[in-house]
Amino acid sequence: MFLGIFVAAIYVGCTYLRQVPRWAVAMQRISGSFLLFRLLIEFSLSRQPFTFLFSAEIIIECLTVVSLLFVHRKLWLHFGFLQVLKVVTLWTRLDAGGKVLPKYSMLARFWVKLGIQVIGFVYIVTSGLQLFELIGDPTSAIEKSRFELNWINSLYFTVVTVTTVGFGDFVPVTFLGRLAIVFVIIFGVFLVSRGVTHAVDVTANLRSGTGSYTYK
Repeated sequence: MFLGIFVAAIYVGCTYLRQVPRWAVAMQRISGSFLLFRLLIEFSLSRQPFTFLFSAEIIIECLTVVSLLFVHRKLWLHFGFLQVLKVVTLWTRLDAGGKVLPKYSMLARFWVKLGIQVIGFVYIVTSGLQLFELIGDPTSAIEKSRFELNWINSLYFTVVTVTTVGFGDFVPVTFLGRLAIVFVIIFGVFLVSRGVTHAVDVTANLRSGTGSYTYK
């Protein structure tokens, strides 16, 4: 979990600087080597190796490993941000087993879990949108759009979009960027509205003593 957070933090810094410092190259390659070693161990211990290889979680892990192992100073844009998805998944599993924050109330654990899921969702969408926009046509995006391709502006655009505010001051212009934002609008708005409704219901029920929260 901590390795995933570390990789995600370095990724944000490198995308904002648009370069990878030498120390960051070394740290990312070390992280990639560790992830590869762990992946090989999990594969060797798996009873169903083919099912293991083609699972969504392992595909994400492989993309991350390749990105980290082959990173260099000018290759600041890669799939390392997907490690956050694994962090969120791991926290959810630990939460389901009651292994995190056992001394806190049920309501507090629920809000912590929800906060981690929201932060993870926003981080992944922000990084993914920036990736797709740059892959789509970086020259066109830089010359023709007010959507300046840095992580902070992508974060701002993501929050404005999923909250349905829609100021319109930043817009993706490439095909891949627009395709990505279509899915963000469809699924992001639905997930945010569903999450808010669920949070209000759970909080009201727990405070009134008329319900309970089941870990999922």
